[in-house]
Amino acid sequence: MTAAIGLVLATASIGFGGFAYRYWRHFPGDPGPPYPTYVATHIGFILAVLSAPLSVSAESRVRASLMICSLGLLGFYFLMYRSP
Repeated sequence: MTAAIGLVLATASIGFGGFAYRYWRHFPGDPGPPYPTYVATHIGFILAVLSAPLSVSAESRVRASLMICSLGLLGFYFLMYRSP
């Protein structure tokens, strides 16, 4: 059951990250990201952090995929924060 919750959280985090990236690229002339990008990035980051501990209690193959997904998402959000 916790693996399913972790998968749902990771999937929602991917959705929020995709929205944030697309919305930011929709306004290329602005000096910084628009406000909805900040909100979506924060929500996606929180969901990625919440899905990481749930991956520990999953079965082996699901655990590995959830951990890789969580680490990839955290790296993606780190780079989104570091972007100008």
